[in-house]
Amino acid sequence: MDLETIIADLGRMPEPDRKADRTIAYALGVQEKAGPTGVYWVIGEKNFTRIPAFTSSVDAAIIAAEAVGPVDMIGVTVGRNVTHRAILNNGDYCEGATPAIALCIAALRQLSARGKQ
Repeated sequence: MDLETIIADLGRMPEPDRKADRTIAYALGVQEKAGPTGVYWVIGEKNFTRIPAFTSSVDAAIIAAEAVGPVDMIGVTVGRNVTHRAILNNGDYCEGATPAIALCIAALRQLSARGKQ
């Protein structure tokens, strides 16, 4: 699935979704490895026993942002009964159903823009 399709799907997503977390992980280039205690996941230089909950956790969404490249600035707007917004570095504001989804969209947009250069 291409990045633009993933971004569009995330923008329509009404709530966090573990399948979307897996899709985001693969878009970020996750590596699945076998270790002595079972499978683990490598994203950037970090190892995880399970794929982070990118769409529900801002902390996990920050991991996604860091995996895309250097992070100079992250901004997240949180509100009640509103669309949440996020910005990464000098990119555009992105909207999502949760702050984490909005930040994942911002990270994937940055990744997409980098691929087009």
